Amino acid sequence: MLAPLETENGPLEGLRLRGIAVAARREANVLFQLEYDGPGRKCEPLSRIEWRPPGLHINRDCGPWDWVNIPQIGSHHHAFEINYLDGKDTMKRNARQSAPIVPDLPDYDDLRKFVMKDFKINGPGDTIPYPPWSEGLF
Repeated sequence: MLAPLETENGPLEGLRLRGIAVAARREANVLFQLEYDGPGRKCEPLSRIEWRPPGLHINRDCGPWDWVNIPQIGSHHHAFEINYLDGKDTMKRNARQSAPIVPDLPDYDDLRKFVMKDFKINGPGDTIPYPPWSEGLF
């Protein structure tokens, strides 16, 4: 899913929400990313939330100091605040530094609420739809 974002005054040029889910991994491996793809700029992730990813994440030699070089297993948040390069008007490459989401979000509804709050998206609860998860072959 890739959706442009807008205000009551119309679309916000270049700002969009990306959502990725794996059809065969129900209630896991979901990514939401707020990104900016403005004129004359390369698409930059501003904030990313990874819910129950299949692997771990490590902030290599930088990032939130509590989590430098420590494996993060489970849901984590690449927040804008820890990835913005102040004074350079840009983000760290690929918004790569993160901190774990504690406690973990128990279900997709809680994930949607977290995403809407963090990305400051107003609207009804179904503003972010459910992924088309499959039931599997067996």
